Amino acid sequence: MLGLGIGMGRVAASASSSAFTPEQSFQNGELGGWWEPKPQYLWQDAAGTVPVTQDGDLVARMEDRSGNGHHFTQDAGTERMVYRTDGVLHWLEGDAVDDDIAALGTATALQFLHTGVDSQFSIAAFTTPTGSNQNLMGTANGFSNTQIGSCISLSSAGAILHAVTNGDGVAGNQARVTGKSINGAGEAIVSTNLVTTGTLQGRTNSVGFGTDAVMSPGAVDSTTDLMIPGDPTHPAIRFYGALVRNAVDQVNEIEQYLSNLAGSPF
Repeated sequence: MLGLGIGMGRVAASASSSAFTPEQSFQNGELGGWWEPKPQYLWQDAAGTVPVTQDGDLVARMEDRSGNGHHFTQDAGTERMVYRTDGVLHWLEGDAVDDDIAALGTATALQFLHTGVDSQFSIAAFTTPTGSNQNLMGTANGFSNTQIGSCISLSSAGAILHAVTNGDGVAGNQARVTGKSINGAGEAIVSTNLVTTGTLQGRTNSVGFGTDAVMSPGAVDSTTDLMIPGDPTHPAIRFYGALVRNAVDQVNEIEQYLSNLAGSPF
């Protein structure tokens, strides 16, 4: 009996240690970021000195867990998203007017989101169509053809739109894939822009919905910023988590991890 007990303990420890966590996605120096709106990663001030502790606190800072330092911040008190929890799930919620939070990039740190090289950009969110395109997460200027980066949006018809623009200022130079139609009252989703060798694949809840070619980059903007929700619209989304990186392995594992954060595991 003693030997059996020891053996079972070792098996359990091994299974626990092998479980996927996003730390593994950045262990080789990958670029990008990873964000979860849980109190231990949230602050009521942009400097990160006043912690978020309870449902209803306004959020001025969300830590980047990847170690790459792409922290989301919002200085304007009237535009801060609200931390919400039901005791199990954790999310940020906007007011559908002007609430957002942004991670400021540099000329190189997040450029892989528009250059057509291998990249993954995944978000877990809940939203309801309200009659206009709603950018769940993306570059600070949303779907503008003259701006840069990946965007994931919800159309007025309730379809998830996946896009990558190349930043050369030429209208139409973007790849866009229309994905799963969610319609109706909305649902928790995990959507991904997956770029491999110059091709964009849109994925929703771990299922691909077609591909499109990503243009070669032209003139590159001096920065590549991310925003939740992405401009120009500010939908009343629930943001459960996101991960971006300049690699395309572990895609299923990352999407499944994010689906658990949204309470809709698949």
